[in-house]
Amino acid sequence: MSISQRDFERVRDRCIEFSRYAQTGSYKETAERLGLTFDNPPDRRKFNHILFLINVNEIYFDRPFLTACIVHKNGDHEPGEGFDKMSMTLQNKKAHPADVRRLCTLYWRQETNLQAYRDSVLSVEELETRAASMKPKLEPVD
Repeated sequence: MSISQRDFERVRDRCIEFSRYAQTGSYKETAERLGLTFDNPPDRRKFNHILFLINVNEIYFDRPFLTACIVHKNGDHEPGEGFDKMSMTLQNKKAHPADVRRLCTLYWRQETNLQAYRDSVLSVEELETRAASMKPKLEPVD
């Protein structure tokens, strides 16, 4: 699956903006900003893989799961099972999305963090390599 650095950074930047203002965005609306149709299975897999790589990046830099701000538009308004699976694998416990969002908001509202770390990203190629070394434990969910 080919993920461009630009698409990766666009979604990550959107997650940072959601976090700074204690907001959430839906999977569907965020995917559509990339021209992806969330109802189309290949587009959904690509978008979920981008979210997966964002978490791999944040883990590398020891920051909270930035994708906690991407939620179901209808129903529970919480992240999907991929978020739960990743937190279970990395922390051996379920992360409470509301708590993670609060940590993200506290972190990204600080101008010093925003200025110093907004551009702290690994290349998609490096993230793919790191993700591959974590498998099968951290397989993205469709």
